[in-house]
Amino acid sequence: MLKYYFSVHGNFKKDIDVKKLEAEIGKKAFKTTFLKDSLGKPENKSAKISYRSTIKNDVYVDQEFEKFLMSASPLISKITKYLDDFEGKLWITIVFTNLGEKPSIALSTNSIAMLHNLRANFDIDFI
Repeated sequence: MLKYYFSVHGNFKKDIDVKKLEAEIGKKAFKTTFLKDSLGKPENKSAKISYRSTIKNDVYVDQEFEKFLMSASPLISKITKYLDDFEGKLWITIVFTNLGEKPSIALSTNSIAMLHNLRANFDIDFI
């Protein structure tokens, strides 16, 4: 059976207080990482905040993705406003956890416009 979820992930090169950002958003993050706790080379370290949707199984992933963007835009916009000041990047990802059926993966012009307006990068992961 097809299973996937949507992930919203912010990376910040400057030391943003991810717990304070989480409180401002008003929703518990799936994961937060302070810059001081980030692993890797110093030039690759970043503060992180991640959210994820519930597990989905509808084969029309494109339609579900557009619905997700419409409902999550207010939350995502709260992250977007910090991108410039804290050298951040925003990623919205479709994460497939099981591919029992071939999904329909396409982005509508509406989804593309929403990604652009949110200043979000797009990714697809298979785990």
